[in-house]
Amino acid sequence: MSNADVFKSLAQDMVKGHKERVRWWADFRAEATKENKERAAEVSRMLGEFAKEDLVTRREVTQLLKSFIKEDKKKAAKVSRMLGEFVKEDPVRRSKVMNLLEEFKTEDAPRMVAITQLLQDFSEEDKERAAEVSRLLKEFSGESAERATAWRNLVNYVELKKRAIYGAPPMVEAAPPPVKLPAVEEKVSGEKANPEEKVRLEEEILSLINEHPEGIKLTTIAEKTGVARIKTGNVTRMLVDAGVIIKEGLFYFPV
Repeated sequence: MSNADVFKSLAQDMVKGHKERVRWWADFRAEATKENKERAAEVSRMLGEFAKEDLVTRREVTQLLKSFIKEDKKKAAKVSRMLGEFVKEDPVRRSKVMNLLEEFKTEDAPRMVAITQLLQDFSEEDKERAAEVSRLLKEFSGESAERATAWRNLVNYVELKKRAIYGAPPMVEAAPPPVKLPAVEEKVSGEKANPEEKVRLEEEILSLINEHPEGIKLTTIAEKTGVARIKTGNVTRMLVDAGVIIKEGLFYFPV
């Protein structure tokens, strides 16, 4: 083989090797471009999921806040209505007592016994009503504090989640001030409830509830016994605590 043939063979090998290297580099670039596109698509999909998740979270927070405001308004309206009834009934009672005292001037001693008993009943009912209003206000204040804590924890959770996704600094939100409610003075009466009357009322209410296995409301119990709703409410609460009846929603059931 002549030198010319050797150089020709070497040149052909160099050209062939160059073509193979060019083909390999083109294949490598194509694979790298495809892999980059797949990574970009995955990143875009993940960002879309994060944005969607944040939107859902914001909607849940907004709905929760609306429910808190709605429940607080209902509770405040109920407390206001009870206080209004409490104030409204007092003048009526005072008027009845004054009328009886005027009639007593011209009538006999048995009237005094009736007036004394009536005054004791009024005093006892007023004290029980004041205690019920005070208890309701305390429950309202406690529930408002629990809602404030739940809201603060939820806000912190959302901010931590946004920080984990976007690297945003956490937002420190001051806790809402506690709800201040007017204190209700309980009327203190020197008269004590008649123990026999209390036992009789407990037996009457228990018998009435046992006659209604389907359940009975407090308003119905008050109507059938002819006793003030506040007093029947205290008695039914003691019976529930004693375990002889149970309460589900607005209904009382025998055990």
